[in-house]
Amino acid sequence: MLALVKNKVPLLSFIYAPAYGKGYFAAQGEGAYLFFKKDFKAIPNEKVFEQNRIHVDKATPIENRIFLISSMKKYRREVEWFESQAIHDYQIKGSIGLKIGSIAEKKAHYYLNTNSYLKIWDVLPVQLLLQEAGGVIGDMFGNELTYPNNHFQLEQGLFAAPQFSFKNSFQHLVKN
Repeated sequence: MLALVKNKVPLLSFIYAPAYGKGYFAAQGEGAYLFFKKDFKAIPNEKVFEQNRIHVDKATPIENRIFLISSMKKYRREVEWFESQAIHDYQIKGSIGLKIGSIAEKKAHYYLNTNSYLKIWDVLPVQLLLQEAGGVIGDMFGNELTYPNNHFQLEQGLFAAPQFSFKNSFQHLVKN
């Protein structure tokens, strides 16, 4: 994952998953795109990119939405919370890039991380991808992500979704 950042704002992002033969690209104000290794056998053109533009899914009823976690053992509280909201379908995915990419390409709907171990270099590329796909990403309290000077850790967790529909609902999940 890479991001070009100016004044703490991501301008370009590139996320590649070679094991899956696919990746994601986003440019501020220009949209988010899914690409496959096969797309780059020739010089890419506008047509290739426009066919692969991606958008989040805002239409699926809440009871049919999918949330993403890294591990069932580590994230049991998150699973229980989503189930309490009538969301029972979850998938385990490893990389934050793959999780946010899945939301951006309508294969999933939510990602909640209540830990404080995420670093800004983990988040900046996916932040732009999701925003350009029409989704939202913020801390787990529904606040905009901020990146204070000389502080590289996100201490308020992370929530990614097609839209914030659970603002301020996660306080009881905070891990110390």
